[in-house]
Amino acid sequence: MKRKLQSLSGSMDRAAETLTAGEAYDRVAATVTATKEIQIEGVFKGILLESWRFDFLTQDGHKISGKIDDNLTPEQAADLNREFFNCRCVATLDKTTVLFKNGRERTTHALKDLLPLQSLESSATIPQGT
Repeated sequence: MKRKLQSLSGSMDRAAETLTAGEAYDRVAATVTATKEIQIEGVFKGILLESWRFDFLTQDGHKISGKIDDNLTPEQAADLNREFFNCRCVATLDKTTVLFKNGRERTTHALKDLLPLQSLESSATIPQGT
């Protein structure tokens, strides 16, 4: 049985495609998710404690925004802000890539830790990159 989903938001009216339960399952089952821990050098631009999000600028000028790892406490996040705000450092991130059945890809990042620059040389076994 196909069902139609319709969303009303302000003056915008959108209808989603109609799927059977089996089609919806097949679509979700074909989605591939991969998470890996990376370390990358750049400038830490800060944490917003209310939204639990961060900004980081890589060496090549690419902005990475994302959520803060749930294992960090608000006190630890505030300490990272105080110690590394607008400073060059090494970010340890969980990089999650979701590949959808239609070929679309979405990448998200979660901040796990920030380290002084010299930490990057001593952890050469961790993949680098955005």
